[in-house]
Amino acid sequence: MATIPLCCSHACKVRHRMIADHLSMRSAVCKMGQQKNDGPFLIFTCLVTLYTIVSLFLPRPGATNVRTDEPSAAEAQTAPAPADKDRELFVSTWAERIDSFNAGYPLEGYGYAFAEAAYDYGVDPRLSPAIARVESSSGENCFLPHNAWGWGDVSWSDWDSAIRGHVAGLADGYGYGLTYEMAESYNQVNVDEWYSWVASCMAEIWESDSL
Repeated sequence: MATIPLCCSHACKVRHRMIADHLSMRSAVCKMGQQKNDGPFLIFTCLVTLYTIVSLFLPRPGATNVRTDEPSAAEAQTAPAPADKDRELFVSTWAERIDSFNAGYPLEGYGYAFAEAAYDYGVDPRLSPAIARVESSSGENCFLPHNAWGWGDVSWSDWDSAIRGHVAGLADGYGYGLTYEMAESYNQVNVDEWYSWVASCMAEIWESDSL
């Protein structure tokens, strides 16, 4: 025996209820017409009822085929935004690589901050930790509090805000990845050596130019 699927929307249930009401009304009217032997009245009433039923399925002018009922709690929990899933995968992948690179240094354990900031600002996630290794041995020798990058005269109160601030500064003033022009702008002394050292550290994190 075939199973008839249940309607999932409130609008569909209301529509079916209205059809049943119209059919009941037509049956009653037809009986009245038969009792009165009023042929024209019976035909007219049946035609009006039929038109009303058909009109329920015709699209209204300007109407769009959109879902009007609210998503269930289960749907909301199992359907996160694609962008959030992409960010989560990016952060988890790069945080592990950066923490492995910084193992034994003060910046160990902050891979998530490097990765989140890199994703948010579109910067190569290897660039900031690589510069920190070159400039301060990954936070061991800072010339200002939590400034592991030899960057200007900026200081911070904690590593998390320092990392995010440095990555934002790279995006704003230097570019999104390592180039020779970026190296010239960031460090005017021994540009060739600085560029090569940073590139080597980036390759140690992950030997790939792709994000």
